[in-house]
Amino acid sequence: MPSNKKKSNKKSKSKKGGGGMSKTNKKTTTTNKEEVHNFVSEAGPGCYIAHHPQAYALVTSSSSTLSTPQFLSNQNTQKPNWMYGWESFLPSDYGDDDDDFNLTDIPDVAIDPETHLLTACNTSTTDIQVFYISVYNQTLTDAHGTILQSVDTTTTTSTEEKELVTRKCTTFIILCPPLTFAHLVQIQSREELSCWSEVDIESDVQPWSKHAQPDEEYTKQLLLFPLLTTTTTSLTTTTSAAQPLEESTNNTFYPKNQINIQPSYYCTQGEYGQLTHFFKGNLHAIDFRCNLNTPIVAVGDGIVKDVRDVEVVSGISVRNLFQWNSILLQLDDDDDEDDNKKKKEEESNDGTTNNDNNNNKKGASLFVEYVHIQTNSAQVKINDRVKAGQIIAYSGSIGFSPEPHLHFAAYQSMEDDASTVRVRFGCCCSKDEGNKNGEGLTLNSFLPQAGYWYNEHGVCSL
Repeated sequence: MPSNKKKSNKKSKSKKGGGGMSKTNKKTTTTNKEEVHNFVSEAGPGCYIAHHPQAYALVTSSSSTLSTPQFLSNQNTQKPNWMYGWESFLPSDYGDDDDDFNLTDIPDVAIDPETHLLTACNTSTTDIQVFYISVYNQTLTDAHGTILQSVDTTTTTSTEEKELVTRKCTTFIILCPPLTFAHLVQIQSREELSCWSEVDIESDVQPWSKHAQPDEEYTKQLLLFPLLTTTTTSLTTTTSAAQPLEESTNNTFYPKNQINIQPSYYCTQGEYGQLTHFFKGNLHAIDFRCNLNTPIVAVGDGIVKDVRDVEVVSGISVRNLFQWNSILLQLDDDDDEDDNKKKKEEESNDGTTNNDNNNNKKGASLFVEYVHIQTNSAQVKINDRVKAGQIIAYSGSIGFSPEPHLHFAAYQSMEDDASTVRVRFGCCCSKDEGNKNGEGLTLNSFLPQAGYWYNEHGVCSL
């Protein structure tokens, strides 16, 4: 999963918010999570997702402002099985200006000191909010008393320090309508909680940054498949041979001789995926499960605009949303033939390019980002020119990453708050199925969906 660059990393304060729930008897089995839209739940161990359906309905509503919570008619009938439920409320339920306690006193995340119920609180009257909440080293039980899964997560001790710590972690991803409590799970503590510091919790809460043009698609070119496969073939005659693996400066995180290449890769999250692909900066992103040190290739000719490969954190901690490794490429525009000719003229006999001119390439309007790459694995540097099919890095599980995978996304801007754009991958196939000579190949496109295997030929079997 990638980073949300505009998020702030804030912790909620401890105050009671929402109604309490009675304690249930604890069971010793792991909760079976339900499937969510365009995401394979098994790819998110320790992650629990609750998107209120009405939040999506509000996006298309004619009114963008809500003063009352009347839209929540069946507030507990549309919830994940593990969750206690949704509870709407009125601002007047929490006093007025003459009272000592009012709406602004309710924290983003609260724990009921009596029932130990963990609740996400959206007190905004207008904004749908996204909550990422991580709970560390605690036993959590769902609405049926079943113990939730927690997994090892490695983080830095603070955003300023680089000392690493590994803890058990459970993370909740909540999309919550205005004036609504999301009652999540119970914290099973031996004694009653008296203050927030007794439970190690981190949260990031932001208004939902919706994509203004969710159906926007870049149609000027089809892209190569971003991972090297055992059957990789080129869609163009300009594809260069794969580069050899270079010596790493940190063999702890990047073993030199352990390269993994598969015949195909499993898509675990596609467009609108409800783990991390539901806001504008990730909406059209695609996640592919792959072993560590799988070769990552350039999906087209272009220029390297950014390289980050020094981070080492991994897992599902909220803090890891703000630390990641990635490579950003600016692809050439296939329609700009004159500029392509100029580029070739600038190349020297040994294949090097004048990088000063590359940065001002007029036709390059598509940027592609590869996220979670292995530490110290980048095979390119900023301003390098790359060819389609060239190995640029090796896959990892760095940042907010429940398992090793490649997160791939495309943009039409380098701005931090840029929205994604849909892109398609190209595959070769016979133009005429009856052509026994195999002549007349054409390009077909495919858009990966969660739950299917893919390679450069499109959807396939394992």
